[in-house]
Amino acid sequence: MKIVDILNHIDNGALALPVFQRGYVWKRRQVKDLMNSLYRGYPVGSLLTWTTRLGQADVRGENQTGKSGAIDLLLDGQQRVTSLYGIVRGKPPVFFEGDQRAFANLYFNMEHEEFEFYAPAKMASDSLWVNVTDLFTEGNDWISRLVGNANYADKQALYLQRGLKVQQITSIDLPVQQVTGEDKTTDIVVDIFNRVNSGGTKLSKGDLTLARIGASWPEARAEMQKRLGKWKRAGFSATLDWLLRCMNAVIVGASEFERLEPEKTGVASIQKALRQTEKAVDRLLEAMRSHLHMDIDRVYTSKQAFPVMVKYIVKLDGWFSDQATLAKLLHWYISVAIWGRFSGPIETVINQDIGALSAQEPIEALLRNLRRSQGDRRVSADNFAGNYTKDSIAN
Repeated sequence: MKIVDILNHIDNGALALPVFQRGYVWKRRQVKDLMNSLYRGYPVGSLLTWTTRLGQADVRGENQTGKSGAIDLLLDGQQRVTSLYGIVRGKPPVFFEGDQRAFANLYFNMEHEEFEFYAPAKMASDSLWVNVTDLFTEGNDWISRLVGNANYADKQALYLQRGLKVQQITSIDLPVQQVTGEDKTTDIVVDIFNRVNSGGTKLSKGDLTLARIGASWPEARAEMQKRLGKWKRAGFSATLDWLLRCMNAVIVGASEFERLEPEKTGVASIQKALRQTEKAVDRLLEAMRSHLHMDIDRVYTSKQAFPVMVKYIVKLDGWFSDQATLAKLLHWYISVAIWGRFSGPIETVINQDIGALSAQEPIEALLRNLRRSQGDRRVSADNFAGNYTKDSIAN
């Protein structure tokens, strides 16, 4: 299928992204490599799509709202297709989730036939550097930038040819393989996806759980990303898996995602758990800033302790009745960070500590768990290895 047709299918909703796909993760170097390969006629691989019906699969983005019939979902090739869409259209596709700076402001040098991202010192006064998106969106108008310049008079035909060669990238055929058949459920397709991406990052259990949640609540991913974005702006970075694990602790009182069954739990309880988690995390971050002076991301060690603390706060109906209890919890948090309680496989540890919350003195029970697992608690330099750097201490 020609690249131009692939991009048009995205625009009209015939090609979309399944909700279980992760976001866009490519770096600028990979985008440059893709464009250089296409310009030189090198192979860039095939795409894999899943042909299914709307309603039988959860789709990222909003351009399929109210539509019916068949749709192709992109299983392999998201990074390439997203990069091409962003460069050719000058904006990300409707299903985009990531940092669009990875493909914005890509330039092409007419003389040296090379792609580079915009660098003012290098390109501002050199008209031979042309914005690649302009080559696609402005037709041949870009050539007027060279007309009348005596320095380029004898090469205008050559530069025009090279500019047209860039434009013709959208006419290149990319092989497309299709997964079809009424027997192809989401579980089967996810297995195919993981096999195809065996050399890369497979879908995590959290990804699969989120896909199941999305079947009943399509806006779940966007709502969770909204909270993560708020915390990131406040100096605390976390992942969808992390937030989902906190919610999981609230809903089922355990760490394993397999215990959460969205079909039985219902959308309302999941939405409530997100609100409760947001409130608990907000209050924890504020307490850490005011009591521990933690306000930059790299000092928030042992983030995997948060599901336990979030569950505890929700059990207390949202917050502590006295400052002494808060101080004890913060003491526990600093202790597990120092001793690395959550540095290994975390599910069993989180379950042990969530279980401790049912004790008459929950924080004392948490500290007992820590003492049992740690044994000798004399502090040495090894306890801080990997947790701090000279830069983080200086800042």
